[in-house]
Amino acid sequence: MCVEVIAIEGLVLAPEEHRSKLIHVRLSPLPREIIFGDRDERDVGRLYKDPIERRDLGFYANLFLPADTLQNAIFCLGSIWRRLHMWIEDGAEPMSVTDFGFSADAQVPSRLDQS
Repeated sequence: MCVEVIAIEGLVLAPEEHRSKLIHVRLSPLPREIIFGDRDERDVGRLYKDPIERRDLGFYANLFLPADTLQNAIFCLGSIWRRLHMWIEDGAEPMSVTDFGFSADAQVPSRLDQS
């Protein structure tokens, strides 16, 4: 499978202050060593608020997906997963995405532990 990027468009469900804003997410497959390497601070992507390039969007995110999970991710995105959950560090712009995960329902999963 040769995929450069997986693009997802959807609506923000939470937090309440951003509910119903449009979001565009790009999942970029990369080797695990590049994503998780020997860094103290993990960063699996960036979240941008009110991107200039697309005024119709409330948010734009670029997330890094381990390349060895690509085939399963494509299958699950097309059949099971309906929600994307992101954990971010507030304050800076763009916001650092420290973790993300998918689910079939709206219940927020507990933060993923990838230590």
